[in-house]
Amino acid sequence: MVETVERLTLLGMGAFSKVYKVEGTNKAVKIFETQRRDRDDFKTIEKSINREREIIEMIKKKPHPSLLEYFETSINEEKIKIYMELCHFSLEHLLIYMRNPTHEKINENLRQKEKITLIDVLGIMKDIIAGFKHLRSIEARIAHRDIKPDNILIIILEGGAFNT
Repeated sequence: MVETVERLTLLGMGAFSKVYKVEGTNKAVKIFETQRRDRDDFKTIEKSINREREIIEMIKKKPHPSLLEYFETSINEEKIKIYMELCHFSLEHLLIYMRNPTHEKINENLRQKEKITLIDVLGIMKDIIAGFKHLRSIEARIAHRDIKPDNILIIILEGGAFNT
């Protein structure tokens, strides 16, 4: 059996997982490490992962342009991987950029954007509202419990427009 080796670049991390860019693709992968956890910690992680998988399945059945596209899930004894659409940056990075365009946390995708206009900001807000409205319309009425600028991801479309 030939095993494919993915080249990954760390993008960020949360309480139970890390998110990486899959080099050479337009995908990101969220990896939950399941080994080396104590029993109570594992139960918490398992509950969180199961809920996230349920939400992903609901979103895959009823996608929306303001929500991430999910591709596949891979599970083994050591790791759970969720492959998703790669975004260029977060709202947190955009807010930092608007205050200080030369800040070290600003990535190249955002640096290439010459100017952030009021139209850009209003478009982002409209996309955020549309995404949350869509989540609430899905039969399980999904409520996001960790809304913060770092978790609102943005893509630069061809022509320079933003999409969240």
